Amino acid sequence: GGFGHNPSGCGHNPSGDHMLPFEFTYVKIPADEALDYEELRGEISKAGDSLQAQLKAAFAGGSIKRVDHLRQTYGRDVESKLDTLNRIAQEEGSVELFALTKPSKSSQPVPHAGVYLYIDEMGMLKDRPVNRRAFELARSCGLEPEQPFHGEAYVGRVLVEPGLRQGGFPPAGGGG
Repeated sequence: GGFGHNPSGCGHNPSGDHMLPFEFTYVKIPADEALDYEELRGEISKAGDSLQAQLKAAFAGGSIKRVDHLRQTYGRDVESKLDTLNRIAQEEGSVELFALTKPSKSSQPVPHAGVYLYIDEMGMLKDRPVNRRAFELARSCGLEPEQPFHGEAYVGRVLVEPGLRQGGFPPAGGGG
């Protein structure tokens, strides 16, 4: 039949319900510059699923080593927060998102698509190595991150066209 894999990613579907499951590719940027970029495959199998949710598992593990940094943020409360933060770091993972390109009608090569950089929000606390390539990529896209990124980073494209949304990202920037 004609309902096979559609490599071009085209095909209009107003409701979006029949799109699942669908595969997508995303790119891993290792912190170790001796390692090449890696193209990975993911699958969205249910509504509300997203690459962000899936990467939590990739970032889970490791414990917080930079308690000194937390102390600057939380002061004396750091001990009470440490258990919770360690549990999140080890079991759940925590993902921070940066929009490299915002979705718009004219975004290339796919309209209404944004490209996002995903980093381990706790990478620095876990004392992961600095990811210079991810940082330079963010800067080349006009972002000004306050601090270096630590650990592995991932880049993925998200469609925000109504009905074709990957997960629950709000449309960036509002109208226009």
